[in-house]
Amino acid sequence: MADMETILDNDTPQEAYPKINRNFDRLNQEIAGIKGSMVVASYYGVDASIGTNDATTLLNDLFAAAKSQGKKYVYFDVPHTYQVSGKLTGALELILLGDGASIKSSHLDNYYIQICNTLQVYTGKYNTMVHDEKMFETVWEAIQYRKIVNVCVWGDSISTNREPGSGDCFGVSYNTGPLFIEGARDGLTDGDAYYHRLIDMLVTKFKNVTFNFYNRAIGGTYIQQWQDVNDTFNNVSQPWVDHVQDTNADLLIIAWGMNNETISAGKEFMYYMDQITNYIDAHFTKKPSIAWLTTPRPAMVLEDNRFGTYNAQFARDLAAYAARMHGKSKGNYIIDVNKVSNLKRAGKEFEHPIMQALAIRDTQLDEILSGNYVKNETDYRLSTPDQYLQFDVQLKDFVLEFEVNFGQNLPASNESLWLHYNWIGGNDGQGSLIIIGPQNASGVGWIADHNRYLDQAHWGRQGIYSGSAAWDNNTFRSIRVEKRDDILDIFLDRTRVLRARTKLNNMPGVIRLRKNPGEMGTFTLRNLKLYEGVYRHYLPTLTEYEMWGKYPGKDYGTKPWIGGDGRVHPGSVGIGEVYAVALKEFIDDLADIRIAAASVADRGLLPMEQKITAWRTRPDIPQTASGANLRFFNAQWTDYPKVVTLQRADGSYLKFRPDINEFDPGATALLAGEFAAYNDPARNITQIAYAYTGALDASYTFTSYLKVGS
Repeated sequence: MADMETILDNDTPQEAYPKINRNFDRLNQEIAGIKGSMVVASYYGVDASIGTNDATTLLNDLFAAAKSQGKKYVYFDVPHTYQVSGKLTGALELILLGDGASIKSSHLDNYYIQICNTLQVYTGKYNTMVHDEKMFETVWEAIQYRKIVNVCVWGDSISTNREPGSGDCFGVSYNTGPLFIEGARDGLTDGDAYYHRLIDMLVTKFKNVTFNFYNRAIGGTYIQQWQDVNDTFNNVSQPWVDHVQDTNADLLIIAWGMNNETISAGKEFMYYMDQITNYIDAHFTKKPSIAWLTTPRPAMVLEDNRFGTYNAQFARDLAAYAARMHGKSKGNYIIDVNKVSNLKRAGKEFEHPIMQALAIRDTQLDEILSGNYVKNETDYRLSTPDQYLQFDVQLKDFVLEFEVNFGQNLPASNESLWLHYNWIGGNDGQGSLIIIGPQNASGVGWIADHNRYLDQAHWGRQGIYSGSAAWDNNTFRSIRVEKRDDILDIFLDRTRVLRARTKLNNMPGVIRLRKNPGEMGTFTLRNLKLYEGVYRHYLPTLTEYEMWGKYPGKDYGTKPWIGGDGRVHPGSVGIGEVYAVALKEFIDDLADIRIAAASVADRGLLPMEQKITAWRTRPDIPQTASGANLRFFNAQWTDYPKVVTLQRADGSYLKFRPDINEFDPGATALLAGEFAAYNDPARNITQIAYAYTGALDASYTFTSYLKVGS
């Protein structure tokens, strides 16, 4: 940000505002709306004179003054770090700007309250996409060949219409619908739901495609309930996942997380993602293209323990982090509403950390270390069970270095150093864990990675390193732990010995080193260095009230002016500025990623049509395993048998099965209305196998492709 101090020198507030606003306009046209909607902190006594004293009351009074004047922005014109120990309940309706100012708070409820010291606007991508054409293979087969696409939305109330099943909408194409009753949870109008935006965007992007939309969302639910029995849609009661399977979806959008009010609920999200994707792989005949829609954090109403506490905020972020990282590893697309929300509300994406030194000198360590350790000059000693030293920080990403000496002649498997990180609470708290032992039962030192310790009920140890000798020989060994996004690296004596993906836990927590559980010997630590992961800051554009609607007196009802329930259901601004942004990027990416048949022109291929008026039968295999009639046709050779279409006389396309590569036994797996194509080099032909019931059409058109110049 430009030097606002120079602008403000010797100016009254009335003189300062035009200069500030001119400077804002010059730097970035997009923030011209700041004009007339700002208070300057120093004119309310908020400046460096507070020193290191607790600034909670000072800042809350400033925020109250800004809100009483109807202002949206607070500008901290004096560079200073404000120390805060209490809740900043007044920041809900405001965007905080500064020039070198920051808030340092020991209260976790304030973690997302940031002063933005830049006017840079985020212009990057929001969503996560694995660059693999198979990601959208199923939905693009439907788009390209059948021109009919089944879309199913599965999740909680943010995805619902009014009643279960009332959002089903069939035969929708551009300018032909949708023919269903609109309903939006806490929307200002019935159309204020992301589900309706999704329908509009898809039919607009793919104008020549007909869509069937199935809404299988139920309000108030958790991902843990995905297999609940006797859920009812359209008067049919059966397990929830069976309802989803019955939609025969080409595209499945899964959106849970908004009801995760506690860390205990949020920490299980990754496990149940695994259960769902494994079930789909094992039981769904058609494997849909899957997109996970992440949940945003709820409104930061810090006066309400249900939504504003760090527990409620981190629980939603845990669900979003798991969806983002684990979904990516599964090859699924991530519609990252959570990321859009964080960037527009807090100004940070909390990804791609830049490491900077936090405590590398003894005096710096003293400022952030606590515990019951014994310090001798620059050595830290742990001698009894549960003695510990703790870095009182709030870090998602970090690098920690230290040297440890385990002493001599310790009993095997009875002594270890526990390193807690992304940790909330004390010894019995929640977080991730690394265990370092000087000697196991085999007589060698070891390091165990428990990065999923937060959900230890479902996950065990993720990795183990065993050394070549015991480490209780009175020798210092260096340990370095690096946590960057979802990558965890552990080094011993400058050699990386373990690497893992930490897809479950990314809470901003403390780092704690403690002796556990043995009672013999003394562990000595020295040369401690801690580097913190910091994130690029961008100009926030949404207040909490703009995202969710106002929240006076714990009122959960629909809000006037913009809708929303003030806590977890967004108003029309939140839908338009957050959900619609992520959905548009998703649909644009969907349009840009095509299966092989959709990109034939880019490959220099020319279509070659053959009319089929007579099919042949193999007497020994006249039917498929499901009882459909099975026929074949020997067509002209093509070098691209997986880039083909088969069209009926009425113009409709049959479903292609690219997984089948031979007639016997492969073609017997075809279902009625499906076909396969594969090459027979011995006879220089491309054979087509077709399964059907009823009567054959008079003719079919088989289209393959010829390489230009071949």
